[in-house]
Amino acid sequence: MSATVATRIIDRCPVAPGDRAPVERLILAHGTASVAMALPWPALLVVTWSSTHSHVWLGVAGGARMAPYVALSWLAGALGDRVPRIRLLRASMWARAGLLMGAALLVEMDHGLAAVFATTLVVATGTPAYPALVAEMPRIAGARTEQATRWLVTFEISAFVVGSAFGGLAIGLLGVDSSMWLAAALALAASLMLVGIRIDRKFSAVVVRSGRGRTGLVLRSRSAVRAIAAVSVINAVGGAAAVALLPMAQDSWDGGSAEFGLATAALGFGALGAPLLLRFVPGMHKALLLCGLPLAGVAATPTAHWAIVPLAVLGASGTGFECQMTSVIQRSVPDAARAFALGLADTAMMSAALVGTSLAPLLASQLGPRGLFALCACAVIAVIGLRVGAERD
Repeated sequence: MSATVATRIIDRCPVAPGDRAPVERLILAHGTASVAMALPWPALLVVTWSSTHSHVWLGVAGGARMAPYVALSWLAGALGDRVPRIRLLRASMWARAGLLMGAALLVEMDHGLAAVFATTLVVATGTPAYPALVAEMPRIAGARTEQATRWLVTFEISAFVVGSAFGGLAIGLLGVDSSMWLAAALALAASLMLVGIRIDRKFSAVVVRSGRGRTGLVLRSRSAVRAIAAVSVINAVGGAAAVALLPMAQDSWDGGSAEFGLATAALGFGALGAPLLLRFVPGMHKALLLCGLPLAGVAATPTAHWAIVPLAVLGASGTGFECQMTSVIQRSVPDAARAFALGLADTAMMSAALVGTSLAPLLASQLGPRGLFALCACAVIAVIGLRVGAERD
């Protein structure tokens, strides 16, 4: 992201003059680190497949990206309330940079599965960063916290797929090994952005006595429950589609890692079109059709180049849908349980994505890659009922 764009973003989130630079740097640092955390995974899928040629290990490698979120999301929010948040963010970023360097070395040494494990630790150390920064935003962003948080959420959601898109491009342009080093370099740059920031002086820990009351508040909101269920299905489909692109490239398109990288890039960079999609396609139940139809279109494409447009539309509609569902949860759950509700949503979404990525290779071997994409399209169409119900409550 250019400095000019970054400045425009922060100019739309006015805060106290002394806090303007930290807000800008914190958002940019988090976005950069999030991209770095997502960037290695296409390369790791290629490394795992080339070293094992096992659908099972490919599923494990794809699922490893989501496993830390499933295991730690419920804990990450509480951790951000118990320790100084900027210190937590800084420690998370330096740990990610070091582990990514180690993972790049392991790929250079042809230890693919060890590299997958190291990069899984990267995700684990990054899990607390997002809830900690969101919790800190009201104090450092002032009266326009909502706008600053909206940009932060957009970066968080987009980085998950945009990072993979950069990884896909890096594979095609630089090679697998270089893509891993690029991720490490981005993580190091993010860590350096935090040098000199000191805004923990007023921190006070909040002790959470019980989660039972908060769970009840979430479950009593039908809109929130439906939103979490709907976005979980979309994440399962998205995870399955991202992994299924590899057998699609190699078997159905008669290509290889370059075609897989191109398709992954189209899916990831398409996420940046979500704001434009939401502007011109009112009603997310209609946008969901723009998620299901491209999946069916990909199933019919003869080559990776024909799949670029439907994959880009799929990326935009999927990201836009997740933004809308986050807004539904924010509106539907009281402030006392809102962060807890979003934590539950993260756990549910990542659990669903873990299932999708883990099952995708086996389903692709049974149904064929084209059959799997067709099945994903049917699942997305089925979610429209959940989305409409969430809008009407």
